[in-house]
Amino acid sequence: MTKHQNPTGFLPSEGRPNRKPARLGQMTPAQMAGAAQGTTPALKALANQTRLLILQQLLTGEKSVGQLHRVLDRPQLMISNNLAMLSQAGLIKARQDGTTVHCRLSAAPRPMIRQITSLLQIAPASFEAVS
Repeated sequence: MTKHQNPTGFLPSEGRPNRKPARLGQMTPAQMAGAAQGTTPALKALANQTRLLILQQLLTGEKSVGQLHRVLDRPQLMISNNLAMLSQAGLIKARQDGTTVHCRLSAAPRPMIRQITSLLQIAPASFEAVS
């Protein structure tokens, strides 16, 4: 048995089962840090108008880089760079078909992206003011 394994499932200092608390208020500082570290790349990726617009377009289905370029009226290099960041954050998946790159949303963040884009529809004027 390694030094990190505990046959009883209890933390020595707490005397209760070793499991992740269900609520944020019950998380230990180490657990909060781990959760924050896991979500930081996605939140950073969402902190940009172009990336949010890309995600909103991808909610309707797979799009090529060229399609996103035309619909969003942004330079293709800007679209490609933002797609790379979204991919690194795990928010999208890309596939290549010849010289065309097609992108789609990853399955896991889809509900979160729907919620965020619905907020943008409620207050579009405040979102546009950021640009």
